Amino acid sequence: FLALSSEEAGLRGAKRYAARHLEELKAIPTFGIFLDNIEDENFLTVFKREISTGAKLDPRLVKLAQEVADENGFRIKTSVIPLGATDASAFALANIPAVSILCHNTARLMPNYHTRHDTIEYVRPQALTVTLQLVVDMLKRLDRE
Repeated sequence: FLALSSEEAGLRGAKRYAARHLEELKAIPTFGIFLDNIEDENFLTVFKREISTGAKLDPRLVKLAQEVADENGFRIKTSVIPLGATDASAFALANIPAVSILCHNTARLMPNYHTRHDTIEYVRPQALTVTLQLVVDMLKRLDRE
């Protein structure tokens, strides 16, 4: 497992990690499930593409997220990231299967988005529960394959 946090300008850390560890990442079955802006389960979304980086996220992982969400009764939307990028793109561009999942309203810029005001009171406990269940069930499925 690799936990990344708070992507920085240009995704430098994720890009550097993917490049530096590419051989070992490709030597074993590796899947990147990246979480970003987990705050409101009503906006559970899986991204299939990131416009600004040109990254196409893994269709198999996108489908898996949809299936697992459906099995758990979670409403999930599939979308293209409207602006910016996630660490998933650094891995996808290195041909490591990756997907980005979030629970955030991307239709408008939230006042707390990536600011010092991005604090715990904006995170709904149910968003954490839904996201955790989704990821655990995705990992179980991937482990069985």
